[in-house]
Amino acid sequence: MMWRKLLLAGSCLLANWNGFAVGPAEAQWEQMKLDALNRPRKIIVDDDGCDATNFPGGKAPTIENFYAEMLDKTLGCQIDTITYCPMAVGFLLSTRTEVFETHRDSSWGDMANIVPVLIDRYDTDPLQLAVEFCRKHGFELFVNMRINDIHDAGLPQWRPQFKTAHPELLCGSAENPPPHAAWTSYDFAQQPVRDKFIEIIAELAGNYAVDGVVLDFYREPMLFKSAAWGEPVSAEERALFTGMIREIRRRTEEIGRADNRPILLAFRLPDSLEVCRSMGLEVEAWMKEGLFDLYFAGGDRAPHWRPWAETAALCRQYGLKFYPSVDHSWIRPRYSDFLRNTAASIDGQTAAAWAGGADGIFYFNFFYETHYFPAFARRAADLLRRDKNYFAVNQPWDRVWGPGLEAAGQFPLLCPGHPAELRSGETRSFRLELGEEAPEAAESIRLKLLTNRHRAPLQVAFDRQSLEPVAADGLINSYAVPPGLLRPGMHELSVTVGEMAPALVTVLAGDELLQGANQVPWRRLYKGNARPGAETIRDGAYRLVDGDENEVVNFLYPLAEGECNPLRVAVECRVEPESGAETAVLRLADGRVAEIISFEPSQIRLVGIGKSVPFETTDRFHRYEAAIEDGILTVEADGELLFREKLTLPGDAAAVRLPESFYRIAEMDVRSILIGSLNRAGTGAAAWKNVQLVQSFRLEDLMLEIKYPVEPPPQLASLAGWDGNWQFEADFKAGRLPAREQLRHDYRPERLTPTADGSGLRLDHNDPERPFQTFSLEEAVWKSGAAGIVVAEWRLRIPAQDPEQFPARFQMILRPPVPGGGARSYEGVFRFEENRLLHPWGVYEFGPEMLRDYHTFRAAVDPASGEGALWIDGGIIAAGRLLAAANRPGCLWGDISSSVDGVAELSAVKFAWLPSADDR
Repeated sequence: MMWRKLLLAGSCLLANWNGFAVGPAEAQWEQMKLDALNRPRKIIVDDDGCDATNFPGGKAPTIENFYAEMLDKTLGCQIDTITYCPMAVGFLLSTRTEVFETHRDSSWGDMANIVPVLIDRYDTDPLQLAVEFCRKHGFELFVNMRINDIHDAGLPQWRPQFKTAHPELLCGSAENPPPHAAWTSYDFAQQPVRDKFIEIIAELAGNYAVDGVVLDFYREPMLFKSAAWGEPVSAEERALFTGMIREIRRRTEEIGRADNRPILLAFRLPDSLEVCRSMGLEVEAWMKEGLFDLYFAGGDRAPHWRPWAETAALCRQYGLKFYPSVDHSWIRPRYSDFLRNTAASIDGQTAAAWAGGADGIFYFNFFYETHYFPAFARRAADLLRRDKNYFAVNQPWDRVWGPGLEAAGQFPLLCPGHPAELRSGETRSFRLELGEEAPEAAESIRLKLLTNRHRAPLQVAFDRQSLEPVAADGLINSYAVPPGLLRPGMHELSVTVGEMAPALVTVLAGDELLQGANQVPWRRLYKGNARPGAETIRDGAYRLVDGDENEVVNFLYPLAEGECNPLRVAVECRVEPESGAETAVLRLADGRVAEIISFEPSQIRLVGIGKSVPFETTDRFHRYEAAIEDGILTVEADGELLFREKLTLPGDAAAVRLPESFYRIAEMDVRSILIGSLNRAGTGAAAWKNVQLVQSFRLEDLMLEIKYPVEPPPQLASLAGWDGNWQFEADFKAGRLPAREQLRHDYRPERLTPTADGSGLRLDHNDPERPFQTFSLEEAVWKSGAAGIVVAEWRLRIPAQDPEQFPARFQMILRPPVPGGGARSYEGVFRFEENRLLHPWGVYEFGPEMLRDYHTFRAAVDPASGEGALWIDGGIIAAGRLLAAANRPGCLWGDISSSVDGVAELSAVKFAWLPSADDR
């Protein structure tokens, strides 16, 4: 803190230079700033403002429902600070403003924008409501302003008039988008952009009683037109941006003094000074000048670059507070073992951050992971015996960083979108950053590798110690890690592959829709895919229909660097007769050159080169083989050579570049294959199957999994075998509906039938007119227990059924009231899919076919503490705290959600209150 103290001690001179009074009041002000900086804030959670701009369309737009959507979920959790984003897309605001524009247009999908309602009907706005909420409940509040959010590139209703009126301030246009940014990005080299941003920050800080301001540089990291077009940011541009930061500091200091409230500045930035400088940000110079106070390090646009301990040391050097950013992950794994948004993964990231010297943790986009809220822990020790999953990287690499910056990091990329290609005999190394663990208490410690080949000959080492394989389940290989190797900090993993020749691998068979595990790594990047009928399976092939003249329908497959030399692809395709040009294409990009092969009703055309050959593509499926090797493209149809051409166009050249998409990934233009349509002006359809790619061995993901024995809370431990006085029992055998006054339901009679074997009741959730079919207990049942522990038990099985329906089949929801919490209750949601159970504390994977037989599930909750536990057939599988929410108490089961369909079979449900320990 010495640097910070020197800065503050010397700030009297700066204050006098700025026209502020100097004297005893000055010393008091500096102490207030230090007190504000040192205020205890261990857990900071961001609210992105969607509680107003993306409000559920079917809900009444009231203040109570606004709070219930996100902010109420923070209550009862270990949260100190909330950062609230007033939309901030293209500077557009969800507040009342005199310096810019208020968002009064529509939301998207079936959601609603209730900002106009809050302003016009209630004379308030979302940020003001957030301020009042935080003051009432004792939270600190920062307003979070995104620097260059570009959601308006794909959502024109979110685009401010300012951008439309001043296209010269943007980095490109819809007709000519830049290769490294969305075309709607602001160019901060332009003074009107900087001036407008300063005005907005000053208005937010002045009009709302906030404790601080966050500037979010991860939305988006591209700040200058020069960089958006691949040029380095100039010294002049960096100086201009630093000038803007100085002015923001001066203005917020002036406002804070006038209001007698210090306004802290927090910046969400990459955890690499080199990367920041490439963006145009002289971050270390800002630190030396004391231009900001809190460093939110890292984000969801890339893996973090440096070990946390290095950034912690940098912050200590200059007296800043250090908050690693733990974010909702955008990585989509092939298998659920490798999910990043589980409690075990979040705990792993949090533990590593604490061990690296964090002053606290900043959680971003976690209002989409509210299941984790009860698990927030202000102390690292509280995470010690929780399950952890540690990954090589937790976020995908985004193209917004521009070329070459991957090398700036100390964490080699490895995730489904960035696999590692290994040749025979090759070794690749990766790094893991761990937190404090209790390895001697762990039930198992395993390193899991996901590959693209069965029975791959691998040698694996952890900190140079060879690991023994313990299991091979399909493409997942597991290795035992000795407990003595686990320590906080950085670890090195190495993987060596033995003799293994490249093989032709089917990456899309075409006989099932791309969804869930079989979608990765294919990506949908264009909104046309969401149109009804755009994707169907017909006669064992994947039919892609581009029926919209304003959109395209396609799939993109990102390639690893090693897959591209040479790049060899095979595909079977049948084009429909009325298809237009470039509505059925195979696009190849090998990292150096690219070409679009357009299959048209009477010809095959190379779009970039401009050559074509006559060919009938509509009569039947033809097998096409294409390869790029040393810049030479060859194309064969049914074994006949059609083209052999020298390619010169890079993937981002205008003739072969991908059209602007709703979502982009790194190097999608230059290293990928794509099938489908690329012509926004045309329509057409084609069927695709047996898409194959020559691949060497690929390592697609890795994870260190640490499992600890599950222990229920002490007051619930004896309930596994309890069988006392149940206040409610329903026996559904032979399909009977018990005549119980406490039981209600809204199923149609034909949706409730006896099971085929007479063992229970069959619940059919495929009723399009009643998407929320529910059984519920009457309120009188809840009032029968004034306090104490609530227990629910149900006996369930899930028969085999159509995999193309939503995966969820059944829900049990247990909502005991929060004592003294008014209309709030604890949210115990147990959501059953065909082979797994989503519960309040994570995910439980069932063995194959396990749920084809009945199993008994028991959940117990202690409302006094909010703690709960879950058992299957008497064995504990999960425990933890429950989230409290603004819902009426109750016990519900059945469908309950539009995302549940299919069939479940139920034989019994029981419920009991246990008001005291003696009743157990």
